[in-house]
Amino acid sequence: MIFVILAIVFTGVFWWKEFMYGYKSFSDWVGFIGMTFLGGLAGVAISCLVSLVICFSPVEVNYTLIDTQPIYALQDNVTHGSPYYIGSGVKDGDAAYFYVTEDDWGMKINSKDTDYSYVIYDNDEEPRVEIYDGDWANPIIKLLSLIGPESRYKFYVPEGTMITDMNIDLQ
Repeated sequence: MIFVILAIVFTGVFWWKEFMYGYKSFSDWVGFIGMTFLGGLAGVAISCLVSLVICFSPVEVNYTLIDTQPIYALQDNVTHGSPYYIGSGVKDGDAAYFYVTEDDWGMKINSKDTDYSYVIYDNDEEPRVEIYDGDWANPIIKLLSLIGPESRYKFYVPEGTMITDMNIDLQ
């Protein structure tokens, strides 16, 4: 988006230059159209150069903890022997982790893509999910980017409480 704006600005600069000199004949209008084309072309060329610089610059992301939520058992320990806090399976063709949290309306089953989620075995604390929000470290990339980096999720659960090919039981 920023590159389109740059192209429009460069085109506008060339238009303004031609507008200031006036149009007295047909050749002046041909020059105006030519300069408009050259202005747009210059904007596209500069945008491509900026894109190349961004593509080859190191991209660092700073993550900040924004929320911590307790995780509740997916299966009760009466019928299955021990609770499970994380289930892995497939959602819309992508691997995902499934877990249960509580909000104002009650218990809610959530899922997070495994590409941005990490499971940490911790037998000492209560099961929880920590949510981290990402932000570009480079201010130039932050300015020119339309979207930020994906949020990350850390699941802290006791060892042995994660299942694959899960079947949720909310009894």
